[in-house]
Amino acid sequence: DSILPTNADAARAHLRCSRSLLLTRAGRPGARDDAEAGRALARRVASRRLEALCFRALGEHLVQTVDDPLRTRVPFDSAEALHRASRDQAGLALTLGRRGADRLSYWDLVATRADAGQALDAARVSGNRSAEGLAHYLIGMTNWLTGDLASAEPDFRAAVTSFEQVN
Repeated sequence: DSILPTNADAARAHLRCSRSLLLTRAGRPGARDDAEAGRALARRVASRRLEALCFRALGEHLVQTVDDPLRTRVPFDSAEALHRASRDQAGLALTLGRRGADRLSYWDLVATRADAGQALDAARVSGNRSAEGLAHYLIGMTNWLTGDLASAEPDFRAAVTSFEQVN
């Protein structure tokens, strides 16, 4: 951040929102502040893709810090709308997968399945193998949790294959 030129708002937005994701995963402070600062910079440079990344980062932070599906859904919904508006299929796949994973944690299997199905479509279009693996995992989990073990197995195998391909 300190070596970027002062007028590099797009790069700084990307840095802030990517760092927010890392801070959230590490359980370290500052994730929300970075996501919000990055989103403000993304809006300044009118980048829907960057703003969507920042909303996803905020959503992931909220998943880790609040126990309220209504509050976590808002940033993911905003990210989804921005991904769709900017035709960012790779980002859309990740956002839908992360929102689906959050919904799964609240046992909202219908919404999880819908998100996972759309995430799988977007992941295949964009070639995002990581998001494809997550989508297969979520579909497998919804099948498994509803007792359809025969349908769950192929999706779990596809998830493993996708994750192995991205190491």
